[in-house]
Amino acid sequence: DSSCTYPVSYWAGLASKKSVRKQKNWSLLTLIDPEIDRHRRQAFILSILKGSLKGLASLHKNDLLHQNLGPDSIVLSSVDEKQVRGLRVKLRELSFSVSVSEASLRGGGTLAELWQQSANRDENYEGVNIREEHEQDLWRRATQSGCSSYFQKKNFGIADDIYQLGLVVMYVIFKSASDPDTVFDMVTLKRYVDITFAGSIGEDFRAFLEADETFQDTIAWLDEHEGWALLEAMLHQDWKQRPTAESCLLHPFLQQTLKYQYSQ
Repeated sequence: DSSCTYPVSYWAGLASKKSVRKQKNWSLLTLIDPEIDRHRRQAFILSILKGSLKGLASLHKNDLLHQNLGPDSIVLSSVDEKQVRGLRVKLRELSFSVSVSEASLRGGGTLAELWQQSANRDENYEGVNIREEHEQDLWRRATQSGCSSYFQKKNFGIADDIYQLGLVVMYVIFKSASDPDTVFDMVTLKRYVDITFAGSIGEDFRAFLEADETFQDTIAWLDEHEGWALLEAMLHQDWKQRPTAESCLLHPFLQQTLKYQYSQ
């Protein structure tokens, strides 16, 4: 979809600069809902998350892993939170995608190998095949995690995508709510998940955020709709415990009915 041109990172940067606290300047809409901006923000976030998960589920259904998920690899058709009903979400940057078809994992040519064959036809080509190295690293980590069969390796790759998207979910939710000067990049979030608050996103990480009143509304929102459980599932340290993209879409946090969903 060529209409999707705005990276999620760009929207999140804009969102962090815009307060969604209760309105003080009254209008007809704010009389109906004094927290209209916050509800629009929530609807926009849910649309991003659902669109990303649907895109990932489609890739996995077609035996493809994304393997490069981040705030810049998900693009939006608009950054106007009033236009949530028409928002389109697209996954891009598929240069590191990995085929997990049975043929590929049982000995057929992988996407990386096919890319290398094409590159080798150019007699001027010299250099390292970064894509092939990226794929080999995935299967090396799968083997280290005890995977030996085709199905185990495929499921490990799917779980790895879910982990990557789990970090993006955290970024979307917390970066958009943070102060513009607060560091909430993917490197910082990965350190929080893997080291600082490993295995305790819903408790220790929540307590860490609770000390900053900027996140009070966001924490309450996650509390009300089991959002912490979704994050902990997607970012589970045991890859075998992570849900599929389709399962994530059925989670209460993503199934919640918002008070309002505005189109203008």
